[in-house]
Amino acid sequence: MRINVLILLPCAAAIMSCTPNNQSVMVRDSNMKTVTNQLNQAVDFLGDTSRNPAYATEANALVLVPSNNHLSGFFPGSLWRMYEFSRDEKWLKAASHFTANIEEEKYNRGTHDMGFKMFCSYGNAYRLTRQRQYRDVLIQSARSLITRYNHNVGCIRSWDHHADKWDYPVIIDNMMNLELLFWATRETSDSIYFKIARKHAETTLKNHFREDNSSYHVVSYDTLTGEVVKKNTHQGHSHESAWARGQAWGLYGFTMTYRETGDKKFLEKARGIAAFILDHPRLPVDMIPYWDFDAPDIPEAERDASAGAIIASALYELSTYCGENEGDRYLDAANRILASLSSAEYLAEPGTNNFFLLKHSVGNHPRGRQIDVPLANTDYYYLEANLRKMKLSGSWKPSGSIVLKLDDLKYVEGGPVSRQWDDFASLIMKKKIPASIGIIGNSLEIGNEDYFEWIRERNESGYFEFWNHGYEHSRIMRNDQEIYEFSNSSVQDQVTTLRKTQDLAREKLGIEFVTFGAPYNHIDQNTMTALEEFPEISIWLYGRAGTNTTKTVLSWTPTVGIEYPTHWPVFYHFWNSFYFYSVEPVIVIQGHPNSWSESQLREFEMIVDYLKEIGVPIIKPSSLI
Repeated sequence: MRINVLILLPCAAAIMSCTPNNQSVMVRDSNMKTVTNQLNQAVDFLGDTSRNPAYATEANALVLVPSNNHLSGFFPGSLWRMYEFSRDEKWLKAASHFTANIEEEKYNRGTHDMGFKMFCSYGNAYRLTRQRQYRDVLIQSARSLITRYNHNVGCIRSWDHHADKWDYPVIIDNMMNLELLFWATRETSDSIYFKIARKHAETTLKNHFREDNSSYHVVSYDTLTGEVVKKNTHQGHSHESAWARGQAWGLYGFTMTYRETGDKKFLEKARGIAAFILDHPRLPVDMIPYWDFDAPDIPEAERDASAGAIIASALYELSTYCGENEGDRYLDAANRILASLSSAEYLAEPGTNNFFLLKHSVGNHPRGRQIDVPLANTDYYYLEANLRKMKLSGSWKPSGSIVLKLDDLKYVEGGPVSRQWDDFASLIMKKKIPASIGIIGNSLEIGNEDYFEWIRERNESGYFEFWNHGYEHSRIMRNDQEIYEFSNSSVQDQVTTLRKTQDLAREKLGIEFVTFGAPYNHIDQNTMTALEEFPEISIWLYGRAGTNTTKTVLSWTPTVGIEYPTHWPVFYHFWNSFYFYSVEPVIVIQGHPNSWSESQLREFEMIVDYLKEIGVPIIKPSSLI
């Protein structure tokens, strides 16, 4: 087969052709087998090109784009999804190469598309590898993006072009770039990114939507007053029509914003958009939308597989935030959309379709561009939807176990523990699962008999295991250096701290701690030496992998946790990463129940229910002795 390739350069274009190699691999799902075959051929065909594939023309030419194209990040993002699915080093190598092709975009302040380009590529790269270089690129990308924010408007500017039409255009697509900003606040603890993202979402919610929950594509603002100047639909049939991909962006964007903020007004908007789409009389039976819900030539109008893929992926996530009946409806709709996209009508045979996965997408119909062609963003969200379905359905078999590591139990006057700890312990007993709780040692000095009895009763229930979490849980500054109980402190100081808590546990509780975890998870070389003084301690939580010690070290799996960021349980962030790391023999996930609200405890409960549903054993650390 001969493939024509159109390479888009800033000022020039060139044509080349060659013949790809054909490879096939054995994977766990027939649908993903086709995907794997096609993308294998794509990677072999593309080689070490410095341009990323974006779409094919109506004349069947493959278009490779420079980094500044808004589609440049989706192909590397798809390769990272394949690495997540398979853990095959081939995908890691290919994803790394095509991701590096767009690194220079981190400084691009002339576009709002930083989320599309950088978070789909570098965001997945960092999530799956935790390499610092990827994190640095993402943070710089977020810095560049927020330079486009206008405080008077309360939004990030979208386009700089068409100045004759709009003074300050904001498009519904821009909701998709907010995830990068929410991530940046979690990673840096700088709230500026979160505040801008939230305000942008609030302004969009206020001004972009009609009464029926359909959205305009473009809203233009007065930069001095912040008032709306005009509302248009640039890529749809008409200003008052419902452009299908625009509705998909809104559904996905507000679902994600609810996840990141917990603000129910964003959830309500996502539900409203879902209702508009799923209840629309012109939604086809196979649930792949026409390119515009109001296209004048329905039912002959072109379908838009990109809108279908985005909607399916969003509905999988939205299904986790709603009650059982409503959630089941979203899940069923997502499954039906995915089944249609996976049929021969849309999913290309390997070696065809210029190596894109899906056929029949529409880019900009009114301007006659990318009509009924494959698009890179379609493939990305199709892969994401497949993985989300797999993760939610438990159609894969995890091979390891989970340890629930809960930190910072202490005595509360009038307690004997806080209401949050009481609620957490009740949930553990209700679910009949084991949990390991770190006790701050000095609480055993200041606590009363009620506190000691609370611990003993739960220890005797068989569901809880208590462990040594240091003595003071303190950190101080000394000579411009931060000193922790188990970092930048002497061996003798660390031994003293460990011994105090071990002795208090025996004296007050009648319990011998066999597990240790450092406060703040800060340790150094002296910690290993100090622990050797305590032969009864056999398990070291969040010790360093590869440490030369007699203890069983359960190291940190960076991306998988109860909380993200710390103190904030989020079910989505757990299940989004757990699949990739589930081959590890034991994963320790950490939480701080004392800081959880009732809704955050429910997020933890969702994690527990999910683990039980897919058959992951939850164990005590001592079971590994």
